[in-house]
This record gives sequence, C-alpha cells and structure tokens, in this order.
Amino acid sequence: MSVLDGPDVLFIAARNSPQPLGVSFKPGTRMPACCMASGRALLASLSNEEVCRLYPSEELPQLTKDHPKHRSELLKILNEARRDGYSKEIKGTRPHMCSYGALVATPSGRAIAGVAITMYEGDLTPPVERAAIASIKELARSLSQFGDLLS
Repeated sequence: MSVLDGPDVLFIAARNSPQPLGVSFKPGTRMPACCMASGRALLASLSNEEVCRLYPSEELPQLTKDHPKHRSELLKILNEARRDGYSKEIKGTRPHMCSYGALVATPSGRAIAGVAITMYEGDLTPPVERAAIASIKELARSLSQFGDLLS
C-alpha cells in the first residue's frame, strides 16, 4: 500500500512474498509513482493537467529500460487505468516483475492510497493475470469501505 507524495509513492505498508522478487517493499520506501502499479492507480485519479504538473518534463524517471520514457506514454497508460479500473506495470520496476494496482478511495471518491500485487513475469498466464486483477480490485474495494477511517 502506498500514498502519493508529489511525483513519488511512499510505501506505508507491505507484505512481501517469501519467494524473493529482487526488490523488497517496506514502509518508508519511496519510488517514482509513474514506475509503480500502485502509483499509476493513484496518478490515474488525477487529471492529465495535474499529472503534467507532477512531471513537468516530457522525460520520466526510469527504473528499467522497459518503463515508458515519455510523459505522453504515461498519460496513455493512465487513460487505460481510468477506463479499466486498475493499473498495470510490466517490467517497469524490475526486468522480471509484473504488477497490478488499484485505487483505495473514500466513499466520496477521494483517492487516499494505492494497492498492488507483484509477481514474476514467468508466472504470468492469462488465468493468473485475471485472478491478480480481480484480487487487487477487490482488495481496493474492501479497503475503500473504510476510506474515511484511513484518511
């Protein structure tokens, strides 16, 4: 679970798998929001103009070569996230990782956090992807019921 802090996400909670992914998420970790599934879910809750203020340069921070390099690419990704109700990040944090994220919001719709699930790219099959997306959307929906308490 992460919160938006300017152009970054700040992790406030994490449950890491006993199977190491090559990166460990822990409270206090800060990463570029545009590179993270939870960050993209949060960014998708903003208008394109607000996103452009967070990323005034067309060039975006890069964690891997597979991450979109330009803000215009990010805006397309965010439009997909808005349409689909979830975000995805494929090999943007680590070359072998895939993540799916969703927005936690108050009942009135105010964004308060993003949640994500991460897995190895090699484990990703269409049924696994569908289950991951459904699970992260359900987790976000469940947490959103308590949004006023969390904010």
